[in-house]
Amino acid sequence: MKLHPPHADSEKKANALWRQFSRRDQEAFWKQYEPLITHHKSSQKAPLTTKVPTQVKKSSNRVFHPSLVNYFRSGIIISLLILLSFLPIATTDTIEETIIFPLIYIVFVLVTIAYDLWRLNSFQVREKSLVIQKKVFFMEYYIHWSDIRSIVIERWKNKNESYRMLAIDTYSNGSKSYKFPMSEEAQLEFISLLEAKNIDIKDESQHKSLWSSWFG
Repeated sequence: MKLHPPHADSEKKANALWRQFSRRDQEAFWKQYEPLITHHKSSQKAPLTTKVPTQVKKSSNRVFHPSLVNYFRSGIIISLLILLSFLPIATTDTIEETIIFPLIYIVFVLVTIAYDLWRLNSFQVREKSLVIQKKVFFMEYYIHWSDIRSIVIERWKNKNESYRMLAIDTYSNGSKSYKFPMSEEAQLEFISLLEAKNIDIKDESQHKSLWSSWFG
C-alpha cells in the first residue's frame, strides 16, 4: 500500500472544502479551512528541523619533537662510534690490550650513545600538564601547569657546542633544566601555546651563528 505524507492529506481536505465553499456560510468554512492550512505549513517545515550531529571535540594535545637536524647529528655520532668499534685491533699477548682495552671502548661507546639519545627530549602540551618525554628510553615526566612558577629558554655553551635548555621553575621541586632541541618554528608555537595557558615564559636564547641555530 502506498503511503502519503501527512501534508498531502491536509491538502486534499483543503481542496475538498474549497469545492464546498458557500458565501452564505463563510464562517463555518474558515473554521475548518484555517487549521488545515496551518497543519500543511508545519508539515512542510518539519524536515528542515533535522538534528545536526555534534562535532567530536578534537584532542588539544600537541607534541614537539626534536628537529630533524638533531636526529641527523645523533645518527652521525652513533654511526661513527659503531664503525670505529669494527676497526682491527693489533693482537698482543698482554691481557690489558686483548680484553680490557676493547671492553673499555665498548663501554665508552654505549655511554656516549646513551648520553646523546638522552638529550633528545620531546615536549607534549596537554590540557592540564606539560610532559617531558624521553621516547628512546620510554620515560615521561609530568609537570602540572598550576605547579609552574616560570619557564625560561636559555642558551648554554661549552667548548664544542651551543644549545638551548628549557629551565622550568616549579613551586614543588624548584628549578630543573631540559635540553630543548626543537626547531625555531616549533619553538615559537610552543611559546604561543604556553602563553595561552597564562604561563610566564621567556625566551633568552639568542642565536649568534648559523651553526647554533641548526643544532639548537
